[in-house]
Amino acid sequence: MAGVEVEAELQCARMFLDVAFPQDATGRILRSSAEAPQLEAGALFVLVRTRLANLWRLGLHLPPATLTALARLAGREARLDVAPADSPPPERLEPMRRLLAAEYEDARVERLLLYHGFADLDSGVARDAALESVPTPGSDVRWPARIEIPEGGSILALKWEERGQRKTLESRGLTPFADVAIFG
Repeated sequence: MAGVEVEAELQCARMFLDVAFPQDATGRILRSSAEAPQLEAGALFVLVRTRLANLWRLGLHLPPATLTALARLAGREARLDVAPADSPPPERLEPMRRLLAAEYEDARVERLLLYHGFADLDSGVARDAALESVPTPGSDVRWPARIEIPEGGSILALKWEERGQRKTLESRGLTPFADVAIFG
């Protein structure tokens, strides 16, 4: 049974990437989706770690050498061996950031946790005051991000540092299934 659950987590991670970061035929990020305006509009690189495997997407305009180096680093990154909420940052996070900063001076990284299991997001979980979408300081972007999945249901992307919202979700029996690093 645990193998089925882990495979489902990987499938949800794929759906998150497909909806939030549409790709071209070569697998490069075209843009951030209108379905997920909270996510980095100019994403250069996205790494999603699950217990079964890691997935990543590379930005459309990355130079070939940067693209190759990022893919190598991502390919060597260990998958999660603990619950996403307890996981340390990706081991190669800083080398990835430095590689991007060499090309894009203001490159930064945002870490997220992904949750699923929302049969009805208008339920008490979504109405809980601790989960109200709040704007990011200096912007009209709101968190947590709710991403509708075409197959039905939703994925909630929560900023890593939002401890209060994490506790609210986890008190409702929801647990994160993936850890995400968005480089932009």
